[in-house]
Amino acid sequence: MHLLFSPRFLFFSALIPFLASIALYRIDTFDPARFPAESLVYSTNSIPPLLNDRFLTGAEFIGVGLLNSPEDIAYHRDSGLIYTGCADGWVKRVKVLETANDSAVEDWVNTGGRPLGIDFGLYVRALSHISLPSKS
Repeated sequence: MHLLFSPRFLFFSALIPFLASIALYRIDTFDPARFPAESLVYSTNSIPPLLNDRFLTGAEFIGVGLLNSPEDIAYHRDSGLIYTGCADGWVKRVKVLETANDSAVEDWVNTGGRPLGIDFGLYVRALSHISLPSKS
């Protein structure tokens, strides 16, 4: 039993599989199959349309003209408010009443930079990832 844990046995038990893998790797030559040239032909049939006319069917726009380039949104289920970060640095609260045209937008917090992402934390506080303006 003492023979199994000797340094010489451990060395050869690691060396033999290593040498066998090198020998097997050298025996097998890797020759990839030729790629058929006709598959490289550009086809216009496979291009999807750039505009889907039905994409926004039934959608309502909220805060048109009141939200300056909103980046991300977070919906608070208990209060029914939508929070969004805008390019001017404001995190705004949007309350949608009956329709999107009846929505009320209020400035909530000015972050001093552009809020790139917004989410709710453990204690339902709004968390924001901010991109500060560069000083040049």
